This record gives sequence, C-alpha cells and structure tokens, in this order.
Amino acid sequence: MTRTPNRSRTAYRPDQGAALARIEAQRKKNGISREVLAISAGMSERTYRRAISSGHAWPRQVEALRMTLRSLSRNAADGKEMFP
Repeated sequence: MTRTPNRSRTAYRPDQGAALARIEAQRKKNGISREVLAISAGMSERTYRRAISSGHAWPRQVEALRMTLRSLSRNAADGKEMFP
C-alpha cells in the first residue's frame, strides 16, 4: 500500500501545548488541585500529568479539561459568595 503523495502526515496526538498551558495556569490561579481537575474531567491524574509534560493530548481531552475547569471555577466562585 502506498501513501498518497499530496497528503501530509499529521501527529498521532496533536500538539496541544498552548491550550494545556492555559488550562494549567487557570487551574493554579483558581487553586484547584490536579487530582480534582483530572478526576472531574474523567481521566486519571497520571494521564493529565503526562499530557501537561508532553504537550500532547486528544482534542476531546482538552475540551473535557476546559469545560471541567470552567465548572469548578464557577462553583468555587459561587461558594465564596455564599460563605464569605
């Protein structure tokens, strides 16, 4: 089987370094632990740490982390307003 010459190869897992760096910075800013973020997003802490260190993750993992971080941040802000 030969490869089509005009079709470029892509990474198995795309480079998501910039998105993961933004997620990690926001996580630290909001005081959310890696474990809580990872478990809430449906992945193990080890998978999360590997994604952060390598900069590679599946788009669905990045999206899950982003949405989970948004939810956890809102919940934390709501809790601070309710219990000053």
